[in-house]
Amino acid sequence: MPMGHGGSGRTPSSSSLVMSRKHALSLKLGKTTPPPGPGHASGMGRSLMRRSRECSVRVAVDGNSNSSSSPAGAGGGTSTTTSSSSSSSSSAACDKYFEDDTRPIVLFDGVCMLCNGGVDMMLRFDTNANARFAALQSEAGQNLLTRAGRAPDDISSIVLCESDGTSHVKSDAILRIAQLMDIPFRIIAPLGFLFPSGFRDGVYDVISENRYKFFGSAEACRFRDPDFNSRFVE
Repeated sequence: MPMGHGGSGRTPSSSSLVMSRKHALSLKLGKTTPPPGPGHASGMGRSLMRRSRECSVRVAVDGNSNSSSSPAGAGGGTSTTTSSSSSSSSSAACDKYFEDDTRPIVLFDGVCMLCNGGVDMMLRFDTNANARFAALQSEAGQNLLTRAGRAPDDISSIVLCESDGTSHVKSDAILRIAQLMDIPFRIIAPLGFLFPSGFRDGVYDVISENRYKFFGSAEACRFRDPDFNSRFVE
């Protein structure tokens, strides 16, 4: 057999020539990286998801950092703190009403004739003096309204304020006040709780919204009573 050029003594096989041509073509095109395998696409997807999670964490951290460094008055954190401090200061201001007397205080509309009639009935049938009274329009009434989480000028409902900071409004307040009164009121009152609060409060709202129309209003607000001054708080 004739010798190949260059004296190698062997003729290159056809498969070697094909591989050499493919390698040369790859070098010419700049594609020295082997083609992606079957798992390459899924690996890239996992990498992108990992980077996305890292970015989300960075954004959350940066957002928290910016919120912490934001000036007072911006964002929700400041308003929460302000609301909390306002509530605390209001509660502290109302402590004086219960320092020497822990009896609950009934807040009533001082110009409503129906409300004043209710106070008269409570004074008459609460012979043990279990409750005290304050007009919603008085300083004590406005402070206690704020303590109860209501607007200081809200006179839409009677409010029963307890010494432990709890308060009751509308029909709940009426029934709890009745429980402080003499027999038969304290016996009848629990029966009222058998009715759903939505129904009870609905009836209360109808009467409350029309109380001036049906029962009239006084020219002056009732802050005290000559015969029961010790029962009233201003």
